[in-house]
Amino acid sequence: MANDATSVALIAEYRPLLEYAKRLTRNGSEAHDLVHATLVRALWEGSEDGSDFPENVGAWLRTVLFRLFVDERRRSSKERSFDLSLLDQIEGIQDTENIEEPPPSWSCVSIEDVRQALPLLPRRFREPYVLFAFQQLSYKDIAIRLELSVATVGTRIARARSKLRLLLRAAYVEKRELGGAAADSARGSSSERF
Repeated sequence: MANDATSVALIAEYRPLLEYAKRLTRNGSEAHDLVHATLVRALWEGSEDGSDFPENVGAWLRTVLFRLFVDERRRSSKERSFDLSLLDQIEGIQDTENIEEPPPSWSCVSIEDVRQALPLLPRRFREPYVLFAFQQLSYKDIAIRLELSVATVGTRIARARSKLRLLLRAAYVEKRELGGAAADSARGSSSERF
């Protein structure tokens, strides 16, 4: 059994632990269960006189609580894994093996498409992206060359990727529409209506 000082320390951490657990779980009853499991673990792992508890009990308890939360999420995600054999039992399921899926949008994007889209990017995004993607420099080397922080380089590369993705997606849609129009005109029909 824990001594009075240990009990007081654990009780003092109850409310902060509960608030933290509520933020993690977004569910009051799960939060209470998580705090209970945390305190039980703390009492189980600590010595009777409380000498084994770390100096910062609150941080230690939050770490224990977070690890218990992660363990529970992993356990529940494994339990919720979907059994594909159940699909055969559902009525109206079509045979998906013979359905041809359209190719992914990135499969028709060439390096030339990327190079044509690069000038459309603002310079502050284009420079780090080119150094990273084409010259294969590390974030640190790019930061030194451009006199930026490593975090700024990472942010600019991420933003360049998202802007390129939008530009290339638009180009893909345009190509697909032109490809459909070309196929229509090859069959003798016009895609324009007068």
